[in-house]
Amino acid sequence: DEYLESTSEENVEEDDNVIIQQQQNLVFEIVNNINLAINLTVENILNNLVNISYKSQGNQNNDKCPICFENFKENEQVKMTFCFHVFHLICIKKWIETKLECPDCPICRRKL
Repeated sequence: DEYLESTSEENVEEDDNVIIQQQQNLVFEIVNNINLAINLTVENILNNLVNISYKSQGNQNNDKCPICFENFKENEQVKMTFCFHVFHLICIKKWIETKLECPDCPICRRKL
């Protein structure tokens, strides 16, 4: 009789562990899908921006990324918005990630 009770309790514990593992897997899958959707959205927005090779205009105000304030390097690959503002790729990517609901240009606030 004690053996049956012990076996029954072990089965219930095993069943609980299986259910917990299934729930953890489901949560992990949901979080993974959310992260994937966010990354795809950010990449889609970035792909809509224009890739250009930076050329200095001799104007010190335009020689810096407006987000990080670091100077652009001659022939550096940068991203240009449709409103003609230029940013380092990593800078505008971080900006878009923080403004994912409604990403806009950090300068003029035009929708990206």
